[in-house]
Amino acid sequence: MSYFSLGLRGVNLPMMALVDYRGFRLIAMSVLPLEKGSLIYGTSDAGRTMHADDRKFNDIMSIAGKALNLKPHLCGANVHNLCDLSAAADVEGHRGSDGKYYLLDFSRTLPPVRNDETLYPGGHLYRLFRKNFVENYPVPLCPDSFSGFIMHDPKAKVHNDEIALATDYLHHYVIPTCAERLLEKVKTASSSKISVAVELHLHGVNLRYLGRVYNILLGKLRNEEPGALIASRLVLLEACARVMKNQLYTMLQREMKDQKLVMEVPYRKVVIEALNLWFAEDPPEEGQEFWDSPGEAMQLCLTRNFNFLSISSFMPTSFPDKAVFKQQWKALLLDKRTGKKPLFKDSSEKFVKQFVRTFSSKDLIARSKLTTQQKPPKEKKVKR
Repeated sequence: MSYFSLGLRGVNLPMMALVDYRGFRLIAMSVLPLEKGSLIYGTSDAGRTMHADDRKFNDIMSIAGKALNLKPHLCGANVHNLCDLSAAADVEGHRGSDGKYYLLDFSRTLPPVRNDETLYPGGHLYRLFRKNFVENYPVPLCPDSFSGFIMHDPKAKVHNDEIALATDYLHHYVIPTCAERLLEKVKTASSSKISVAVELHLHGVNLRYLGRVYNILLGKLRNEEPGALIASRLVLLEACARVMKNQLYTMLQREMKDQKLVMEVPYRKVVIEALNLWFAEDPPEEGQEFWDSPGEAMQLCLTRNFNFLSISSFMPTSFPDKAVFKQQWKALLLDKRTGKKPLFKDSSEKFVKQFVRTFSSKDLIARSKLTTQQKPPKEKKVKR
């Protein structure tokens, strides 16, 4: 989306759609009029052969790089075939058989954060800064930092050091500022109208840093700052929801590979069993371990995937009664089905008593009907 937003004149981008289907995510892309020998910018063989062959296209990519605050750098795995690029080396520019310019392969458009290879092997390929962070950072950043693409660039260490400094700036200034702004918003707006994901993204903070935001709010909660309890709960709920979503996707993938069926029944069963495992009032031992054990899914994923810094304190500190936390979740789930407002107060205990003991297929069908019955937004008429 970074290049899409620039509206580059003379460069065509493929139509793309992101498709989530039963735990799998696909990127569907339109067929382009490309052929062997059409590559004029970047590399398609891991840097062994580099291209910057068309001066006009090179100028366009230079303009795009400045707009995105990307640093020009020397690329190539072969010392005899190096090119100065203003984009990540594997962002490809082509001249199609129709004579038009095309740009594709955008997965590494933005620079990586400083990565801990012991925790995230190959993380420089996918743990990237957000676009608005990079655009607002005071100096351009190299999108190929920490990669083999700049092994022959004499300024490689400078590029990597700048990324390390930018990562520290994100961790120690941007994220704390984001936590402060979220706390201020909680004080002035209804919690049901606050999207944690939107607030983080507005500040250029990736959702993998939910744990860092949470730990900052936890300190404010210990200092009894107004709104800190609600804000920390919102952040923890967001992180837990994403852990469960990822777990559910994995379950659906496994079922899809085993069953190889188009019909919905076995996949609905997987969803129902997962919801009852997580939220049943008397869950099986596996369900208890999901929440309680430091080595099991919830706490492990929160620390590994979302930067929660303290396994031992994240639950009991902000949720002295873990049952209340589960009740908050049930309230939020019922909000999706019945339209009732989600609860963050003591009244959730009364509310949860009306909650069915287990989920059934009727719940999924009711949710499906609720979604399909929602009217699409009316198109605004444009005066000409």
